[in-house]
Parts: sequence; C-alpha cells; structure tokens
Amino acid sequence: MEGGAPLSSFAAVLDGADVARWIDVDVPELGFAIAGLIPDRCVSLLAGDGGSGKSILLQTAATCVAMGLPFLGREVTQGPALYVTGEDPEAVIHGRQARINKALGLEMGDLAGKLFVMSASEQEFILFSSEETQLLRKLTMDMTLRGIRFAGIDSATLTFDNDEINRRAVSAFLRSLNTMARRTRAAVVLIAHTSRSSDGTSARMASGSTAWVNSARAGLLLKGLEDGAELTLLKANYAKSGIKIGLRWTGEGVLVSDEPETGTVASIEKSADDALVLNEIAAAWRDPGAAPLSRAPQTQARYLPSFMARQHGWKAKRTEAATARLFDAGKISSGEVRKNGKRHTGLCPISDEK
Repeated sequence: MEGGAPLSSFAAVLDGADVARWIDVDVPELGFAIAGLIPDRCVSLLAGDGGSGKSILLQTAATCVAMGLPFLGREVTQGPALYVTGEDPEAVIHGRQARINKALGLEMGDLAGKLFVMSASEQEFILFSSEETQLLRKLTMDMTLRGIRFAGIDSATLTFDNDEINRRAVSAFLRSLNTMARRTRAAVVLIAHTSRSSDGTSARMASGSTAWVNSARAGLLLKGLEDGAELTLLKANYAKSGIKIGLRWTGEGVLVSDEPETGTVASIEKSADDALVLNEIAAAWRDPGAAPLSRAPQTQARYLPSFMARQHGWKAKRTEAATARLFDAGKISSGEVRKNGKRHTGLCPISDEK
C-alpha cells in the first residue's frame, strides 16, 4: 500500500462492527432522566444569561430526581442525584435548597442519602485542561460508588481550563463527560453561558465553539423574562426539539411551570381535584391527633399520594398534579407544627401556616 501503512494494520478497526451482532437482539430503549428533556447516560447542556435562574432550576431538577417528583410537570427516573457548583458558596446553596424544599413540601431529612449538593467555590474544580483531570476520574468513581443517576455541574466556565473557542479541546471535554455519563449510567447536565451572538438557534446557544452544543445530546436555553422565564429545548438527539415551557417565580424564589390550563371541562375537573386535596391537607393539619400529610414518599402513611389512593382511589399522578397546582397558586406550603409532643413538618394551608 503506497503512501501509508499496510492494509493489515487497519484490520482491527472494523472488529465488532458486523451488524450480525444485532440478530435476534432487542433494540435497547433510550431512557430519560426527565421525560422528553434530559436523556440518560449522556451530557445535556443548559445555557442561559447570568441571573436567569439556571442554578436554582438545575438544583431543583436534581432534587426532583432524587425524590422521584415530577419536574416542570414531567416524569423523572428516580435515583440518587448530585448538584455541584463552582460559583456559589455553601451558605448560598444551603439557603437555595431550603427554598426548594419549602416549594416542594420536603424536609432535609427526606433527601438524606439521596441528594448530594456540593460547593467548590473555594477550591479549583477543574475537570478538563489539555485532557481530562484526575479529579474527573475521581468524580466518576465516586458517582459510580454512590449510584448517582443525575449530575448537575455548574458550570462549564469553572470546570474547563482551556479555550472555549477551541473546537478540538471542547469536543474532547464533552467526550470525557459523555464517557463519564455512560460509565456511571447517569444523566449529566452542564451549565453554560449564552453566546453574545445568540440568535435563538441551537448552534449559537452557548458561548464559545459550536462544539459545546454539537457534542451534547440535548441543549436547553433558559431565557429570563420580566415576570419569569422560558425554557426551550433547542437541540434534542433523542426527542422532539422546539418544546417551550413557560416558567414563573414562586414566593420562595423557585422556578416552576406556568403552562396554562386548556379547556373548560379540564379546568373544572382540576379545580375540583385541587379543592379536595386542599381539604384533606387542611383537615390533617388541624387534627390535633394526626400528623400532617407530606409530599415525601418516606413518610409512608402520611404520604399524600398514598393517602389519596386509600381514601379516594386516585393514582399518584393525579394527586401530584393537584399538589403542584396548589403550590403554584400559593394555597399550600410546607409548615411546622407540634402535636403530641412531637415536631412534624408537612403540607399546610397557607392561611393556617404556623
């Protein structure tokens, strides 16, 4: 073979490529950590301007995955979750988690052993320089040992120690993260800043090389609005792109879905559901001999979906939808009460919160 190596030296390249390996083998199902938005075992990119709410949205997503709660109205695949930030100090992420818990009706104890939140603001948290770092390899091992299924990394700027416009370096970094995602079987979401030349397309979604978006399997853009935000799925390798989700800020400073209800009948049915759930929450809250109902599965008998299933034959999804609407409407919150000498935290009507 003139001008190159002998052909025999290339034989190993096609080893294992024969499609015969797929004969009588079922096609593997592509899973999602968050239905239709965040695919499993690969890297997704969450881009947005500073102050748009990227960090709290990602920490909320990690919390929902850890607890198996719907995120922005979408089902999640429950499993241990991680959120690590190189920007915010411990006090900030602690306070943010407390607000998220209040919005979701959770206690810190409910998340113990399921959610891992870490600040690396006072140390270097570089995962890639000219190649993947020892820290990235250690993180991969630790995620595997703890069974992490969802990892939010905030942000690309502080974990990538190279030129963001260097296509080769960016591609190598994202390839390393995708390898980590496959090895740990986790969905990895990386926060990035928007490009100054952003034109609303996926190609110009993130600052720097287009390899940031091209090497990710999904790309979401968070745009801050005067009264909330809008999340758009601009790139989706395994789902339909173009999905837009309207968001609004709750009283706790947490972003939640603001999708409008449609149809008169649907609105009447949802109002009736909301009223019944609110009545049950209020009754349990006021009953001196009962513990308040909760949104945490670990509370067993007082877990709201289980209670509604026993009392009214409801499926969990119906209860969760009504609970989310009540939270968004500011009609319920997570409160604390002492009953029979014990302190309980659970769901309560806003007007009766103590």
